[in-house]
Amino acid sequence: MSTARRKDYHFDLKATVDQKVILEQAAQLKKTSATSFILNAACEVAQNLLWDQSNILLSTTDWKTFSGALDNPPEPGSALRKLMTKKSRFKKG
Repeated sequence: MSTARRKDYHFDLKATVDQKVILEQAAQLKKTSATSFILNAACEVAQNLLWDQSNILLSTTDWKTFSGALDNPPEPGSALRKLMTKKSRFKKG
């Protein structure tokens, strides 16, 4: 029984001759097809970008400041108290 996942989506790419040659050479070095090489490389770049956009790296000092603010939030001001008494526009019912 095959463990390969079904691939339902198709991408069309246009490349220059030089790009095609370099991608095929790199794929051969990895002992894979050009398609697999391109898809794996693109997914790796995409995962790194998404990770960079979803994670915050802080110094020890900044982390202590941040976690201190979470642990000891200021008392809500009058504007926040007033806002919390209003019915939400996003709740049904």
